[in-house]
Amino acid sequence: SEAYLWRGADLGDPEALMYLAGEYLWEHRRFGFPRDDRRAFELLDRAAIQRHAGGLHETAKLLAAGQGHSVDLAEARTRLEAAVELGDSEADLTQGTWYRQAVVYEQSSKQALVCFKRAADRGNVKGKLVVGRLYIDGEGVEVKDAVQLDAGFALHDESHRGFHYLMSALSAGVSDDEARYKAEAYLATLQSTLPGGTAQRRVQVSRARLVCVYWKRDYPESFQQFARVFGVDPEKMIVVSDKK
Repeated sequence: SEAYLWRGADLGDPEALMYLAGEYLWEHRRFGFPRDDRRAFELLDRAAIQRHAGGLHETAKLLAAGQGHSVDLAEARTRLEAAVELGDSEADLTQGTWYRQAVVYEQSSKQALVCFKRAADRGNVKGKLVVGRLYIDGEGVEVKDAVQLDAGFALHDESHRGFHYLMSALSAGVSDDEARYKAEAYLATLQSTLPGGTAQRRVQVSRARLVCVYWKRDYPESFQQFARVFGVDPEKMIVVSDKK
């Protein structure tokens, strides 16, 4: 109940503080509080002072935006990095977004990838989707030997990492049309036959099969998952050797 939460907040319970802050930040919640960013910040700040990861993360965002408090980019960065150190994967996502969009940090696609990958490796499904797309798009990584597919994206020496993360997200029950489209386009290229076709098509197929080798070598579990989801024999997908 509301009274129970306020009692918890009065005693400094960070979860109660976080819940009540949310009531002030988003209108038409459970208790129907009027929007009050300043009051929300005060509650979140009390949780942050206790090194509550969510409180640190949420106050960092408010400080960066000047919402409920004057803008303080230095403090926003300090608090966000504290939340990251505490293992908050949502803070990882925010840090990656800030690096990507030049908020608080200088723009760095490479550092953004590091942050999103950390979120993904901590089990954050959104992080898996984002880092999967970044790897496939070659954003934040040094891409070598890229081969453009008819589907509108390229295969390269880091593509297998992208497919690994996309499959990890899909296997967690995420419905994402872009991820499935890219996996299906990759499989269609992979299953093409080498004889005949244009020289470009033969290059595409060769690259797809090499990505397959790297994927099975580095991420065997998600590779097997890919084979099961799309109904193919994983052993027949490897047709070239690899000396990478």
